[in-house]
Amino acid sequence: MTNEGLRQLVTRLASRGVTVDGTRLDRHDLERLTIPDSTAARAAEELAASAQPRALTNHGVRSYAWGALLGLSESRPFESEVLYVAALLHDIGLLESHDRGNDFEADGAAAAHELLVSVGWDAERADRAAHAIRDHWNGPEDEDEVESLLLAYGTSVDVGGWRVKEFDRDTFDDVVATAPRDGFKQQFVELVEKQAAAKPWCHLGPLAADPAFAARVLAAPFDS
Repeated sequence: MTNEGLRQLVTRLASRGVTVDGTRLDRHDLERLTIPDSTAARAAEELAASAQPRALTNHGVRSYAWGALLGLSESRPFESEVLYVAALLHDIGLLESHDRGNDFEADGAAAAHELLVSVGWDAERADRAAHAIRDHWNGPEDEDEVESLLLAYGTSVDVGGWRVKEFDRDTFDDVVATAPRDGFKQQFVELVEKQAAAKPWCHLGPLAADPAFAARVLAAPFDS
């Protein structure tokens, strides 16, 4: 499962240390990457595995890792479980199975909120994960919504290569090896373009006819 892969990643990172943008993260910092083996985490993993292609779920795992590491380097407090669940499911609204006819972020946020409430989270905590999904494309208006901010960070790294040079090479390689890309770039472009073509009224609409979008994604500093 994705959670176990992250636990092994944390162990490896903690054993050798990590540098992000010149900031050395110690073992105590890196322990905050570990996800509780909770009902909510397992439910999110099961939904991701059943509904999403592997490349999209792995994108969520990497987005969690990039966002959490940047959050640690900036000394931002965050709740790892909230960020993890949001990261795993943030693009599920791009899929026909979870398309409710709204912007894909809104549909993904609704799906995550319903899942989390069903496994016992109170509405306020579920809102934090849902808001992170809702705001991940453009980022939150308020940086105090830290899980929203860090998910926007992580997805920007993984899709466009933003701030990618801030990670030391061993950490970069280990995150990608933990959650292989498996042709993510092309799959993501196709999903976004399909959504944009189907919903020309939504904010993705202009991307349907804009070759620059695909070019930017395909030019990101990753193999696939």
